[in-house]
Amino acid sequence: MALTDVKRIAGWLLAVPMALWATVGLAAPEQILVGKIYTMDTAAPVAEAVSMEDGRFTAVGNRRDVLAMAGPDTRVIELGANVAYPGFIDAHLHVASIGSALKSVDLTGATGFPDIVERVRVRAAQTPTGELVVGRGWHQSKWAQQPEVTVAGFPDHAALSAAVPEHPVLLEHANGHSVMINATAMDMLGIDADTQSPDGGVIVKDAAGQPTGVLHETATGLVAPLARYDLNTAMGFLQIAQDHILSLGITSAHDAGVSQMDLQAQRLAAEQGDLKLRLYSMVDGTDTAALDEWLARGHLLATDDTRLTVRSIKIVSDGAQG
Repeated sequence: MALTDVKRIAGWLLAVPMALWATVGLAAPEQILVGKIYTMDTAAPVAEAVSMEDGRFTAVGNRRDVLAMAGPDTRVIELGANVAYPGFIDAHLHVASIGSALKSVDLTGATGFPDIVERVRVRAAQTPTGELVVGRGWHQSKWAQQPEVTVAGFPDHAALSAAVPEHPVLLEHANGHSVMINATAMDMLGIDADTQSPDGGVIVKDAAGQPTGVLHETATGLVAPLARYDLNTAMGFLQIAQDHILSLGITSAHDAGVSQMDLQAQRLAAEQGDLKLRLYSMVDGTDTAALDEWLARGHLLATDDTRLTVRSIKIVSDGAQG
């Protein structure tokens, strides 16, 4: 059996028969993994060992036969009590948001609004005056203590604005459909009592008609001038995100709604061979520039080397629970 005849099943390259390994003159593999290995192949669901060369599996079989292929420079990894699986596929995530979140103030697990204000105040103290401070992951229903002042179930910006007066602040809700901003951000964006909620969105206002800093659904688009970033930033988010995603054993993912800038970063990384994560990316239907570009461009299909597929559009026709 020649190497070109090797058949790939579920991402694993089936082995050249072990007895032929030496006779066809194949070099010793770079790595051998030994232990309990799930193959996802119904004909042989568990293997004892695999060999790998240049990032690809070259043999799957029993411990004795695969170890017989080892050379003096082969790295042998013993799993011990651990197990190995083929890479997982995440059916719905947002790569750029993960990258941004890893660089943002982590608001998950906050005990209440005062905790959030303090976390943001600390980050602002470490950030040059006037630069945007971003936080992610807050959810008022998970707070042990609710704020004294709430409007429609959400806090008012007053405490946040008082604690952080010299930086625009953008805090994204855990549901991805709401944000909170402080007074500085509202001033920069021109959001005041006279600003009308856009179709499909809500600018939450108090009894006096003043904005509370909370924006829902399409109203979150009003913060776009604050959150806009360039290609270098997009590439940075992609790099941080894919390293994190890969560390969890996820090797393929569906990126559900990608902006024009982030699609540009993904294409560039794929073309340069820097995209380690296999992506099925959906064009964000709310990004008209991205939509126009990709409808004119047509679909993009991944190869073994590029790893990027773009051939669908993400459209949100309603809101989110909560």
